[in-house]
Amino acid sequence: LSKEDEEEINNLMEDVKIREYIDKNLADKGIASVEIERNKKKCEVTIHSAKPGVLIGKGGEEIEKLKKTLSSIVKHPVQVSVVDVKKADYIIVGIGSLFTSILPNLIIDDIKQALYQCKGKVIYYCNSMTEKGETTDYTVEDHVNAIEKHIGKKTIDAVVLSNDCIPQYILDRYDAEGSKEVILRDTKHDYQVFSFNLLSFANDLVRHDPDKVRDSFIEVTRRI
Repeated sequence: LSKEDEEEINNLMEDVKIREYIDKNLADKGIASVEIERNKKKCEVTIHSAKPGVLIGKGGEEIEKLKKTLSSIVKHPVQVSVVDVKKADYIIVGIGSLFTSILPNLIIDDIKQALYQCKGKVIYYCNSMTEKGETTDYTVEDHVNAIEKHIGKKTIDAVVLSNDCIPQYILDRYDAEGSKEVILRDTKHDYQVFSFNLLSFANDLVRHDPDKVRDSFIEVTRRI
């Protein structure tokens, strides 16, 4: 593996650890989404919450504890900021398993209410591959419909897709495991659709590249 590949794998593993900790320990804090960005050795975690005051704590006490905990988990400094969902200019939904990662957060009453009240744009980053037994044969539209079934019609303002050409040998391996590429079925939608080069194929896995996702988000905010 190249140094860049090793770094990417380490970053992905750290992302998983951070998200797992937040999902397990902050489930009652009205968290809608978590964004993780990196710049060299700096890791920044942005938490969109319907209960920002509870998450921050008196005098910032709780958020300082969270910073220390996450820093100890990944073995380097982690900066944490909290955004009130109702006041956010943009809310990113995804990337993750539709029914086991995304929807469990969105169906919380506090989150649903905050999304209704939010005047910002809701942007959904759709998975690139289906998941066996969870989203088998799902199209992009099926993913969006599943989300809006739980949080309300026409809640999603924009959907972001990958337009990368996935190598056939990788598609074949995923197909053998019951997973296929997620496709856009229709040409007209109630939401804007954007497509970008978003993926990484390190270790023959289909994964979203954090840097590409960041760059695409900046471009979407200019065009939405």
